[in-house]
Amino acid sequence: MEDKSDTQIKMDLKDSLKDSIIKEALNSGVDLRQYSQQVEQQLQEVELVSVQDYVNQGTSLAQLHSQFTHCDAALERMENLLSTFRSQLGGLSSDILQLQHQSAQLGLRLSNRQAARSLAGQMIDDLVIPEALIRHLLETPVTEPVFSEQLIILQAKLALSGDHHQRCSRAAQDVVPVLGALRIKVVERLRHFLLLKLQQLRRPLANYQLPQNSLLKHKSFYHFLITQEPEIAYEVRQDYVQTMSKLYFSYFKSYSTRLLKLVDTNSVNKDDVLGSEDASLGAAAAAAARSLFGRAAPSARNSSSKSTVFTLGTRIEVVTNLEAPVLVPHAAATGTSAGHKGETKYSYEIVFRSQHYALADNACREYLFLCEFFHVERAPAMELFQEVMGKTCTIYMKFVEEYVSTCYDSLALFLCIQMVQRLQYLCHKRAVPALDFYYESLISILWPRFEYLVQANIQSVRDCDPSRLYSHIDTRPHYVRNNTFYVEF
Repeated sequence: MEDKSDTQIKMDLKDSLKDSIIKEALNSGVDLRQYSQQVEQQLQEVELVSVQDYVNQGTSLAQLHSQFTHCDAALERMENLLSTFRSQLGGLSSDILQLQHQSAQLGLRLSNRQAARSLAGQMIDDLVIPEALIRHLLETPVTEPVFSEQLIILQAKLALSGDHHQRCSRAAQDVVPVLGALRIKVVERLRHFLLLKLQQLRRPLANYQLPQNSLLKHKSFYHFLITQEPEIAYEVRQDYVQTMSKLYFSYFKSYSTRLLKLVDTNSVNKDDVLGSEDASLGAAAAAAARSLFGRAAPSARNSSSKSTVFTLGTRIEVVTNLEAPVLVPHAAATGTSAGHKGETKYSYEIVFRSQHYALADNACREYLFLCEFFHVERAPAMELFQEVMGKTCTIYMKFVEEYVSTCYDSLALFLCIQMVQRLQYLCHKRAVPALDFYYESLISILWPRFEYLVQANIQSVRDCDPSRLYSHIDTRPHYVRNNTFYVEF
């Protein structure tokens, strides 16, 4: 312990020697005791000065203490105020959460009530029958646009009143009898209007397209009858079918009968074949062969002329000008032909084109009308079209079959076959497939007869006597050997 004290003393002395004041005192050789007393005296003086200074600053310190006390009190009050405010904010937060919950509930109630109001309002609007609706449907002419508008509204109300949920409501039970009575009155007016329009179709020399166009403007009437009174709609439909079926049958039968009287039936007979030994025919055929395609063979010719038996010439124009205006019987029957005044005769393909282009044009228009007015398509549309145009197509096939059975004009038959194919394409272009079966039936009539005539000409060439073909000296090539002749045939 002593060693440690000595060591500590030495270290303290060593540290003290580092002090500049002590170091200066040692170096100056001053007595340390005296120096110590001097330092102690200085310390007492400094202490007295400090005490005096403290006494002098007592008032300021008291004021500072008072200020500290006031600040501490103010801070305490602020702390209390902030604590109160914090507690109030906590209460407000819970109030806000509660208000948010109440607001969400009120919003849900509002949306539910608005939805219920909308449904109830719509139901009321659907059930209420305005006075204007009744007045227009009972008094306004059916051709007025406002009548069609009110008819659509009535149809919607009838559809809604027939709904199961609507029928169960007491309001609907009160309205249904009124709607039923109004429906009966409207059906009666629509039936009278449509049947009156159909009567206009039966007038002699009436243009049936005008009543049809008027019916298309009011196609909603028939749609209303279909949905509300199917029996009346069926009555209107059958009346239209019977009227138009008779009209088309009468018109096309009369038209075809008068046109067929203009056909040159004596222009070609069974002896007019390639291997014929008839001198007059041979000369005529040779002349036709020499004409090539440059000279026109007349379309309308007298029965005594046989120059176009094996010559195509301008006869092809019935195919290229398929949509040209059709023949009018009374106008086509008068004129001049081959320098002779009197009744004009036409080759069969010209009459055939007029017959069948008129049929195709009217049939396309009729099919489109049926689809639009009666709201049918595909199979139902085909069935309805057959009811209207079936008799007309049948009489047309009968006319064709009767003529073709005794026809020996192979070029006319071939041109008719070409026209049938083009007419079918024309109908497809107009989106009318209703005549496909009719055209297939025509081909089944024309093609076997055409094959028969071709085989007859081939057989006539096989059976002909070559020596008799040159019974008369003629240095010109025989018409049968002419290549252009075979091309035309």
